[in-house]
Amino acid sequence: MDKEYQPKSILDLPYPLISRILYERWRMDHSFQHILPMMKTCKELYLQHGMLYILQPLNIGASSICMLDEAVERIIQQQAASRIRAISFYSPTTHQSSKVSEFRNLTTVSVLANLNVLQRMLAFLPASVQHLSIILEVSRLVRFSKINIAPFNLKTLTFRSTSCLKRTRKLSFLDVINSLYAKADSDRGFYEMKSTARQVAVLLADLVYSNRKSLEYLDLKMISLIQVYFAMRDQGYKLSSIKFPQLEKIHVDQTTMYSVPFLTYWLKVSKELIYDNDYLAVKYVMKMDANGQLHVQKDVTKPSGGGGGGGEV
Repeated sequence: MDKEYQPKSILDLPYPLISRILYERWRMDHSFQHILPMMKTCKELYLQHGMLYILQPLNIGASSICMLDEAVERIIQQQAASRIRAISFYSPTTHQSSKVSEFRNLTTVSVLANLNVLQRMLAFLPASVQHLSIILEVSRLVRFSKINIAPFNLKTLTFRSTSCLKRTRKLSFLDVINSLYAKADSDRGFYEMKSTARQVAVLLADLVYSNRKSLEYLDLKMISLIQVYFAMRDQGYKLSSIKFPQLEKIHVDQTTMYSVPFLTYWLKVSKELIYDNDYLAVKYVMKMDANGQLHVQKDVTKPSGGGGGGGEV
């Protein structure tokens, strides 16, 4: 009677079992130090099972850290795309961004892109996406067209920009002169109708409202939350705690004017609002109690010579 076959090395094991072993080892310290040599040795595991991209985001786009388009196609053709949960896009082309629709079980998407590509990508995002992080590449060549955004299951939405968003259609040097006489962002026309800032505010308003039932955390920097509010109003969107049942926290920076009436309005739908002023190095944490009383906690956000502290104001 032949002896039962015994594998001589880990490479003799079935690939799903190897994947599970490497995953459990990675989960111990979230380090690739102990498993990367094995993944490089086992070419089948690396290419066919897409093990590396299950552990960290798959990078797609123009950056040197991104995967080649041919390799992305191979993952799709070998039906490994369904196992990938996170993707990061770095200045992708329209063709590259459209590939997001092939990854049906995505939960986390990070994207660095211009407004035109971003709009198209949002139309392809699978409904499984829960965490969306946007860094907008500001471009002068913007052709904005309103799109219908299907609701995902977004829990967190963050927004940044690579540079300040122009709020007018004027040339840059005229915009600087005009800013000397600029109104506050609490004015409805602060973002001119066809300006980049206005277009972004409309897009964010659509994203926020279409995911109102699942959204838990909203982080908007370098864009005025007040202008996003006006964009929502212009489209007939209404704010209420019933419409935003899960929203716990909103985080904004000094791009939004510190206007208590407007910020308090958002506390009708969020339990907490954090206002960071990076220029003054202060942070305000705003909450509304059950009696409708506003409480504001002010904190210094960097060490000072005289000692830091916080207090209710």
